[in-house]
Amino acid sequence: MRHAPHRRRHRWLAAAAASTLLISACTTDTDHHAARPTRHATKGTDATDPCRLLTAAQIKTATGWNVAHGARPVHIPTSAGAVCDWETIGGDSAAVQLQIHTHVGSVLFVERRRALIGRGPNRTPRPVHVTGAAEAFEVAAEGLLAMRIDDDYIQLSVVGGTAGLDDHRQLAADVAAALT
Repeated sequence: MRHAPHRRRHRWLAAAAASTLLISACTTDTDHHAARPTRHATKGTDATDPCRLLTAAQIKTATGWNVAHGARPVHIPTSAGAVCDWETIGGDSAAVQLQIHTHVGSVLFVERRRALIGRGPNRTPRPVHVTGAAEAFEVAAEGLLAMRIDDDYIQLSVVGGTAGLDDHRQLAADVAAALT
């Protein structure tokens, strides 16, 4: 059993990678400009850096998990946008991932939602309200919540542990508050 958390982490990384690759398939490197700062960076936050939009304390409040500080994955294609991961410390293996694609929100939001339609009852995008977002949807079985704020696409994935959909929505609201 000593290696079980390690295997769960690999499963989470595989799920997150699949989600990232699906996003990458919907966009090309020329479709977004992640290096350009967005027009709505506020409160001293660089909105192109997702690691600055959520804190370990916010994640603990929403999920009850103790997580390490957010870190950018090393092997992520540029077409995945700006990505940050927060992984649990001790206990069950779980993680939060935040992806931001600046200046392509309208197009990517529609493409991503269409790509997920018809994948099963709990895998169908369901519209949700997130304060500060122009539109948002969640996919319960994948622990995914996507939203559009102005022309930016933001995807939040919560994988593993016992986090519920309300936890996703709280974290999404925290991100939206940082961006608006």
